[in-house]
Amino acid sequence: MTEEVTTKVANTKQMVALAKAFNQSKSKVASINGEIGERIAKAVENGNLHAKAFKFNCALARMFEKDDLKAREFWRCLILYHEEFEKAGLFGEQHVGDIDELARKAEQDEHDAEAAQAEANGKAIMEGIGPLPEEDKEFDDETSEKPSRRRAKKEPEPVTEEIPGSYRYQ
Repeated sequence: MTEEVTTKVANTKQMVALAKAFNQSKSKVASINGEIGERIAKAVENGNLHAKAFKFNCALARMFEKDDLKAREFWRCLILYHEEFEKAGLFGEQHVGDIDELARKAEQDEHDAEAAQAEANGKAIMEGIGPLPEEDKEFDDETSEKPSRRRAKKEPEPVTEEIPGSYRYQ
């Protein structure tokens, strides 16, 4: 003889009603989450909100609402761990020095480098320019075989005679 195992089954009407309520609730929650997600995204984009820091603080606030002692213990541990991680160098290199002072020093160094380069350029130019040989000093476009085209343009001669026209001065 084999033993028959009996299985208890939930009431079908109750199970179907519960499934419908569950799905409706999930849809409502998704809709609300989507709306708040859009608001957070706009605040990040337009209001300089840091999303992770904001969400972390919201979770922390919920912790304090739920169990104040556990939330305070979490906060103490968080600070302690942060300090230890920082000592161990897990957060990368830390900034050393006054940012304003460093920026001014970098600006002054750049200015000094530009001034030194300008002085070197001036010296190089002066060393590269030599006096003209005597035959070049007497160069003239009128005696040259190929005179300069730019200088060939002459000023128009002024008009001395009166030009007849229909306009008369009164």
